[in-house]
Order: sequence, then C-alpha cells, then structure tokens
Amino acid sequence: MTQSAKVTLMNPVLAVNDLQLSLEYFQNALGFTVTWIWGEPTIRAGVALDGFELQLDASGGGPTGISVIFFHVTNLDEYYESCVSNGANIELEIADRSFNVRDFRVLDPSGNRLGFGAPLNTEQ
Repeated sequence: MTQSAKVTLMNPVLAVNDLQLSLEYFQNALGFTVTWIWGEPTIRAGVALDGFELQLDASGGGPTGISVIFFHVTNLDEYYESCVSNGANIELEIADRSFNVRDFRVLDPSGNRLGFGAPLNTEQ
C-alpha cells in the first residue's frame, strides 16, 4: 500500500445457509440491526452493532460455519445476559481467561463463531 492509501473500513462477510433465519438470529438474539438487503431473491444483507457492520451471504459462494469474528465490548456482562435472555446459542460461557480477557462465544445458525470480550487489565 502506498503512503497515501489507507484502509478506512472493514466489513467481514459470513457465509450463511439461510439468510432469513440468520437475520432473525442476529437481530433478536444478538441485538444487531439490519442495515441493508440485496438480491431478488435476497441473498446478501448487512447487519450492524454499534456502527460495526457484518455482511451475511447466502449465495452459496463459500462454505458456511467456519468463520470466527471477535468483538471488543464494553459492559460485557450486561451484553452477555442480554444474549442469554434472547436465546443466543452460547458455545462458550462467559469467564475470565488466562490470556487476560473476559469473554464468551456464540454460534450463529450456520455455525459461524462470534466471540465477545473485554480485557481484564486495562493498564496496558
């Protein structure tokens, strides 16, 4: 990359099996907002949480369930309780980890892993 070029945004894309099911899960269980949908029939959509957008792709262009995305979150325990209350598929319960992070992990309906966490020591 040249000195004048810089990355200004990144939008990870998750391959999903069923777009409608995934949209409902991201909205209802994880609190994301649908930002856009595309295609006839709809095969791709954007979902966002606090201004960070993921794209969900049901076009069949890649294998599903193998992606991992990690989110840094404030008020982690509150968000965890919200996810549990809303029926998120918790793969890894919230806990303090030996690598200085408190986190938890969910699975989306296609098996993609989404981790949410916060550093235990903010004095770094």
